[in-house]
Amino acid sequence: MQGSQSTSVELDLADGPALDDAELGVHIIYVPESCGGGLTGAAALSQVASYLGKPDPTDIVVYDGKPHHCAGQPGHKKLPREHPKVHDEFRETVLVISRTKLHKVVWWSETPFTEFTIAPSGRHPGHADNPFYPEADSTPPPSPFRSPLEVRVESCNGRDLYVVRSSVPDPLADRHMYKISFTMDGDRIDPDAYCAP
Repeated sequence: MQGSQSTSVELDLADGPALDDAELGVHIIYVPESCGGGLTGAAALSQVASYLGKPDPTDIVVYDGKPHHCAGQPGHKKLPREHPKVHDEFRETVLVISRTKLHKVVWWSETPFTEFTIAPSGRHPGHADNPFYPEADSTPPPSPFRSPLEVRVESCNGRDLYVVRSSVPDPLADRHMYKISFTMDGDRIDPDAYCAP
């Protein structure tokens, strides 16, 4: 999975860090409220979509102080849809980190973000009996990763990007849902991730 590609002059989106085959790139795209064109609701989100290029469903679009993921029915335009409801309707928007595939995650953004943490979410996307994300019956570890997560500045193609790199998940995190939290432009953003075996 790669981050979204640079297509918007207005947002000056970057190509992101180079990823190896086991790294999952999550582009955190900060969209200023002005990109909504003074509109509200679905009309504003449709306007915002015109600035985004083609983000992956697991990329995080931060707009109006909230996390969104771009998704849509087959054959329809993919629009930013608000978290957490988007996860109930579009399962591909949940970041799935597989330990047996040796997945590591690289969260990155052109916009500074701070206070990056991860903890058990206490929430399961969709219904409790969702066959796509079965829940473990064990107590989740406080973090799915043994290595600490910290925001670093990395130079990529001549640009400074804000990057968090994870290790491979701990086996004890298998089948647990986690909430990633970070602060961007003064707002606390909290998307989800699921640890698969």
